[in-house]
Parts: sequence; C-alpha cells; structure tokens
Amino acid sequence: MKNCPKKIGSMATYHSKATPFLCGLAAAILAANLSPTHALAQAPAPSVQANTDHDIRNIAKACKQGDPMFIETDTREYQIYLGQTLRVDYAVYIEASRGQVYYDVVEPDFKFWYSIEGTTPRSSYVSIENKSYQKEPFATYYITPSKAGLLPLPRLFVRIPFLDDKPWITSSPKFIEVIPPPQPMPAHYAIANVGDFQIESKISATQTRVGQTLVLYFTITANTSSNGIAPGPNQLNKLEANFKSMGLVRDKISEKADDSGVHTTIQYHIQLIPLTAGTYTLPPLSIVTFHPAKHKYITVSSAPIQVTIDPSNIVESIPQNDISLAAFKDDVIRPIHLIRSDPYPNNLWIYVFIPPLILISIIFTASFRDKRKKRAAKDARRREMKKLEDAFLSATNSQVQLRCLRELAKIIFNVETRVCHDDVIAQFKVIIKKEHQDVAFSILQKLMINSASSHIPLTAKEAIDMLSVLRHY
Repeated sequence: MKNCPKKIGSMATYHSKATPFLCGLAAAILAANLSPTHALAQAPAPSVQANTDHDIRNIAKACKQGDPMFIETDTREYQIYLGQTLRVDYAVYIEASRGQVYYDVVEPDFKFWYSIEGTTPRSSYVSIENKSYQKEPFATYYITPSKAGLLPLPRLFVRIPFLDDKPWITSSPKFIEVIPPPQPMPAHYAIANVGDFQIESKISATQTRVGQTLVLYFTITANTSSNGIAPGPNQLNKLEANFKSMGLVRDKISEKADDSGVHTTIQYHIQLIPLTAGTYTLPPLSIVTFHPAKHKYITVSSAPIQVTIDPSNIVESIPQNDISLAAFKDDVIRPIHLIRSDPYPNNLWIYVFIPPLILISIIFTASFRDKRKKRAAKDARRREMKKLEDAFLSATNSQVQLRCLRELAKIIFNVETRVCHDDVIAQFKVIIKKEHQDVAFSILQKLMINSASSHIPLTAKEAIDMLSVLRHY
C-alpha cells in the first residue's frame, strides 16, 4: 500500500512463539512512541506485535461509514459455485482533513480460499455523508473457495494512528455462500473447472514416417485460477494400436490478474511414436466445465488434427508373420531407422572436415621429410668437399691430387647435371702435367665457393662455362 510504510504481515505473524510479556512490552513501547498524527515526511512507524490473531479479533471494532477512518470490503457477489473465482476489493477511507498518515495493517487471512492478488487502483477523494474522504485502495484479490458452505470473507485489520487509544478497526463480517455445482455431475468432471475455458492444439508435423516422434501441444486458457484444473481422460488411448504414447505432460502454468479478471494458461504436451503407416485423425483433448452464468455443464474440446504417416523401409520390409523379428520391431529396428533416416546426421562434420585434414598432414609430413633429406645431403656433401680439399692440400703425390680433384669434380658437378666428368678430369690432368696445380686449385676453389654459397649444385650450364674457363689455361 502506498501510504502504509509498514505492513505487519498476514495473520500468521501473530502466531509467533514470542512470550506475552515481550509482546505486551513491544506494544507498550510502540504506544508511547506513536504521535497522534504522522506526516508522510516522517519515519515509518515501528511494527506492532500482538499476542495472537484472536487478540486482534477481540479488540478490533467494527467500523462503519461516517467514522473518521473505516474499511470497506467490496465484493460483487455473495453466492458462488465451488471452484468459481470471486473478486474482493479492500480499501481504507480516511477523513481528508487528517491528511496522509501512517497506519498499521494486518493483511487478510485466506484460510479457506485460494487467492491471487490483482492490480491496485490509485487513491482518490470521495464524498460520503457530506464528508470528504481519501480512499486508499489496499489490494484487490481474486479468491477461489476450497470447500462448499457459508465461508467468512477474509477481513482487513487497521490501527488508527491519530486517536489517543489507537484502536484496531475492521470491516463488518461478511459471508459468502459457496454451493456445489448441480447434480447430476458428468463423468470426469473436476470441481475446479468452473468458468470459461478454451483449448487450442497444434502438432510438430502433420506428415512424418513410422518411428519418428510427433509432439502434440495443448494450451488451456480459463478465466479462473489454475488451482485444481484438470483435463478429462486422454482419448488418444484409442490409438494404441497405431501409436505409442508417452503420456500427457504439463509444461507450464501462468496466472495473471488485472481489472478484467484472472487469466490462466496451462500448457501440456504429449509425445506420439507412429507404429504403422496411414492417415489418422488424432482425437481432441477435452475438459468438462461448469459455466456459472449459464448454469450448465459444457464440454470444451480442442480441434482434431489429421496426420499422415509414411511407411518406413526398414519396418515395412519385415514380414508380418515373422515372429522372430516382431519382438525387435519397437526396440531395435525403429531406433536404427531413426538414425539412418536422418538426412543430415549429427556426425556429418567428421566426413567433411577429417579427410582434408588427413591429406594436409600427409603432404606436410612428406614435404618436411624431403627438405630434411636434402638438407642432410648438402651437409654431407660439404663435409666431403672439405675433407677432399684438406687431402689435396696436404698431398705431395700428383696421383693423389688428381684423385682428390676427380672426387671434388664429382661432388661439384652433380650427377643430376648430366655433365660428362671425363672432360673435367682430362683438363685437370693437363693442368697438373703443366705444373699448374695452383691454377687448377684456384679454379676448383672458385667452383666450391660458388656451389657452397648458392646452397644448390651447379647447373649444367654453369658446369660447361667452368669447363670453357679451364680450357683457357
């Protein structure tokens, strides 16, 4: 409540285990601290503790119109059916001359009622018996009785802050006559199904194959609370020969209340697995209700849905008289069909991405091995050239030097160049005979430097060019 800074809570608050001494002490301290009038700018008044709810009921005085402060409990009907929702408005009236004050409130105790709180209207000024009052709506409740009989309407208790004795006041007691729906009641009628109901249905697919799951959805809407609402027997049991049912499951309940009343939505679903091919009409979901305005029972049903079940190659290929396979029809063959009939299997990415990755890894590995092999060959060739060079420099015999030159020529002029090595060897022989060993070594050293710096063997053209240079010496 806007002008109520402190709500004591429901009546259960006064059933606490506090001792009478402590409760009386708290009440005495509160009575001493409360001033006759509390403006809105002041701090909220402390909570009031009472011994029991019976204390409040005993000391509370029934108020009436014309008092400085009184409570109004407004209901539009005093006779309802069991399961019917009733609207109750609670409002506190304060003399306008008092201004806005703080006051303590004990909320209604809905002992025999199922309650839903609605929207609270704004405060307003009204004139009653030539007096101006400020009307402070406390709350609007939509309540549903839990049993038949003469039930008391829950009352609101308010403490007047601007009187010296600060008395508790309450509205005059009111009773609601709750009567059961008339006899005879239809079979499968639920007591709570009172009001206007609608059922909508939809299905996940209107055409499928044998073994693939269908999901049937139902939505029940009503202008009453959801307490006890139950649909009638499931007529889908009639299709047990052609469908395997997983049972009706309640998914969600939604309750909302506004000025127009209560709006309840209940959602259900049921899973169906087709067992045989064909075209079937799924029976509706029905609920037996009692319309309070028309005073008669009404059966509300959803619209029937037609589905087409195509045959499954695996299931339909089983001979009807094959007893050995009949036992596995539901448990083995149908799940296998569900897996193989999926046009886009879940493991499709394995067949799309794994083969290219394997191919790339093979190519990369082969390339890495080839590069490593070539690098090892180059290193071995350089070590061999260094070894032959040292042998050539340290040799005193021309035959040894010639042999070293010949081996160096084989390394420098790679076999892959297809260069005839005999010409090279012959030229070296001539140079050695003419005692031009220093010139031969200088040329050979140039060949080695060029080959080593380029990190690749000399090409055929380069080898021929070097031979032409040798011929000039």
